[in-house]
Formats: sequence, C-alpha cells, structure tokens
Amino acid sequence: MTLRETMIEYLLKNGDTPKRELAEIFETTTHQALEAKKEAKVKSASSFGPRIAYFDMETTGLRPEFDRIICASIYSYPSGDMVTYRIDETNHEDFADDRELAILVRDELERHHIISGWNSKGFDIPFLNTRLNAQGEKRVSSKLHIDAM
Repeated sequence: MTLRETMIEYLLKNGDTPKRELAEIFETTTHQALEAKKEAKVKSASSFGPRIAYFDMETTGLRPEFDRIICASIYSYPSGDMVTYRIDETNHEDFADDRELAILVRDELERHHIISGWNSKGFDIPFLNTRLNAQGEKRVSSKLHIDAM
C-alpha cells in the first residue's frame, strides 16, 4: 500500500485530521497530506448521496435501425471513476454486432441515480434503447435525466 493510500485509509477511519497533523503522523509534506484529504473526501462522499453518470456515445451514424454503437464513455460522480466501452473490446462475431457493448453501457448507466449528457435525451438514450430492442434486451430504465443541450 502506498503512503497516499495509507493516509486516505487513516482519514476514512479516524475522521478529518488537520493537514499539518496528518503530515506529521506520516512524516510527509503538507501538500501530500492535503491531496490525501481531498481524495478521502471524494471516497467518503461516494458512499452516500446520488451517483451521477455523465456520458457520451459514438456511433457509426444517426439511424439506430442500421447503424451501430462504436464506443461509450461514462464518468461517475462523485467517485471520479471513468469507464470507456469499445466495440473492439467486446465478444462479437463482427463489428456489426454491438449487443454486448449496448448491454455494458446500459448496465453501467443503471448503477447511477442520475444520467447526464449532451443531447443524450434526443440521441444517445433513444439510440441505445433501439439497439437494445433490436437485440431483444431490456431498455435503459427511466431515471432522472439531465440533458445539457
């Protein structure tokens, strides 16, 4: 375990500690202690409250009946985790088979309380749902959705 991880674990167990005191305990700089405190706050915040998925998809075109999903990236707030799913990293017969990719994206979005994206209500979610329907899979469940467009 690194020094940073040790400090974060200490903060999560023992609550907030002033950065100077934390630096003294672990014999490090106050800057490193401050960075560990910031990360510990993010980790503790991610254990409660709403999880927000900021996402975007790239497709081969605009018509989900004929076109396919190429990739999708999802940033999870407040944990700060980001995942990218790509068609070339899934099990498929050919690049026209985006079934597994659509399922991965749907499942990741459903782990969140809120979905947000640019034109995601008008394009990304309808495209994803059409691709899921074409494969006989369930659609993305309804949830609070913020479209920045």
